[in-house]
This record gives sequence, structure tokens and C-alpha cells, in this order.
Amino acid sequence: MIVESDEAPSFPWYGETGANDLEQGDFLSSLPVFETPYPTALQAGAQVRATAKIYDVIVLSQSCDLLAGKIENVLVAPHFSLSDAREAIPTLKDVNRCEDTRRGYLHSFHLLNACEIQGYESEVRVVSFRQVFTVPLNYALAQTTGNKERLRLLPPYREHLAQAFARFVMRVGLPQDIPPFKK
Repeated sequence: MIVESDEAPSFPWYGETGANDLEQGDFLSSLPVFETPYPTALQAGAQVRATAKIYDVIVLSQSCDLLAGKIENVLVAPHFSLSDAREAIPTLKDVNRCEDTRRGYLHSFHLLNACEIQGYESEVRVVSFRQVFTVPLNYALAQTTGNKERLRLLPPYREHLAQAFARFVMRVGLPQDIPPFKK
């Protein structure tokens, strides 16, 4: 039986998961990411000291690779509230650049809709492709143990995120472009 409706179908952006697995679009909160000061580390005989910075991240690695155990490291990107991002990133202070980001014209960033799920409420989020990280798969999976509920980006929005990341990494600068059309 087909039911006709004037209302557009609802496609929620987010869902909760308590699974002890990891999928593309999973949010990991307060993830310590270890950073090494490479110029210092490369000096002969220098002691390498890594520092941990805490990030809220979203998983970019493909779910099929994660679930099949085909990768040893998980690609993640930090995300920030729009208000925090606008304070820290001069480009996003301009509302027109925020609109360009929403439309997918500013490839360094991707916007995620506000979340209204109880316990996860947030404003629009900005995912930064400028500073992606890899973390060991076992380390990321350890963040999912204990049936802690966490947020997961749902289809088609996680595929939209993956497509935005692909556009960012596959850009090609041409040595000579087609001249602009005159109006």
C-alpha cells in the first residue's frame, strides 16, 4: 500500500550507538591525539617528546575497512562548534564564507547540522579537513568499549561528509585555466 503525503520525508542527521564497533561518521569525544614536534625530533640524538591534545573527532575511514579489520590506523578529523570555529578561523567570521562552506565551496571545511538528540545537543558543527589525524584502530576501538552511548552521523549525511573530504584531497590546480566568460 502506498501512502501519499505532502510532507517531505524526514532524514535524521544523527543516531545513537552503543556498539563496540567503529564506523565512518562515528563521533569520538575528548580523544587524546599525540603530536610530535618533528623538527626537534629530527635532530640527531634529540629526545622526542610527544604532547597530547584533546579533540572531538569524527571518523573518516570507510566503514567496510573498519569492520573488516583491513586497516591499522583510523583517519579522523576534528570538529568544532560553529561559534568556536568562527572565533578561531578568520575566514569563517564572514557570514558569506560560512554560506560558501555550507554550499561546499570552501573545501577545507564541512558543516554538520545542529543536533537535538537529548544529551548530545549542539549547534552546527564545523569539520576541519586541514588537520586530519590517524590513530591506531585498537586505540580508537578502546574509546567505544563499555557500551558508552555515542553519536553517529547517519546516511546520507556521512556519505556527504566522505564526498566533501574526497573533494578536499583530490583537488587539482591547473597551470593554465579556462579564461572566465564575460558577462
